[in-house]
Amino acid sequence: MQFTVDIILIVLVLGFSIGVLSSLSGIGGGVMYVPLITLIFLRPINIAVGTSTFIILISSGAGFVMHLKNKATNLRLALLFSFFSIMGSLICTILFQILFPINNDILKIIFAVVLIIMGFILLNRARKGIKYKDDNDQNILIEKRFGDFNKTDLKKGIPLFLFGGFLVNLLGIGGGVVYVPALHMIMLFSIHQSVALSTSIIFFTTAFNTVIKSILGVVDFLLGLIIAIGSVFGSIIGAKYLKKIPKFTLQVFIALMLVVLSIIMLF
Repeated sequence: MQFTVDIILIVLVLGFSIGVLSSLSGIGGGVMYVPLITLIFLRPINIAVGTSTFIILISSGAGFVMHLKNKATNLRLALLFSFFSIMGSLICTILFQILFPINNDILKIIFAVVLIIMGFILLNRARKGIKYKDDNDQNILIEKRFGDFNKTDLKKGIPLFLFGGFLVNLLGIGGGVVYVPALHMIMLFSIHQSVALSTSIIFFTTAFNTVIKSILGVVDFLLGLIIAIGSVFGSIIGAKYLKKIPKFTLQVFIALMLVVLSIIMLF
């Protein structure tokens, strides 16, 4: 594809739109980047996954720097959790890139199924009205500070971080759908701490994955960079207007969009 001015503007707008939607919905842009690159730009899904990983590296990097500057994250814990996430990614690479290379058609089916599952999870969440308003959420009885972390907490989190890293590498998603619940509901960090730590883990994990996928030659850096630029600005706008859009309406819209995208990818 030749990137003319018109094409670049279209890509920027699409990236911006995904940035707004991902920021508003909290599900991350990876589940939308891959269908976008596959369906609109007609890239093979392995290229779409690799390019999505690169995009998430840029967007999560901006978030990581912001959280670090605001002292909202903990670098030591982020690196520790990222180690296990990267191990999960490495296992995925060895299994599906070296020992048993996965067919693009199979990968497309797996990704479509994940989209459907995430869509129904969002619909269920909207139906039940489950949401976290602040650090004093009544569903959380005890919350820990970064300094309260112990080895028992790590043992609980290791399988989830391994699984998150595996999914990140396989599907080109950020992994926040695994990391945030693990940090918040199992390790009992506050929701704000969990989001900040999750962003940090995603940054380090996608940095590793981007290097691996670059070596394998499955990253379209130019397309990814243009989408990422639009997405970063879209995320800023989305965060600004987050409280002005009814959560139920947004969750239902995103859920239905994911289901539709999954069906298009399958057929």
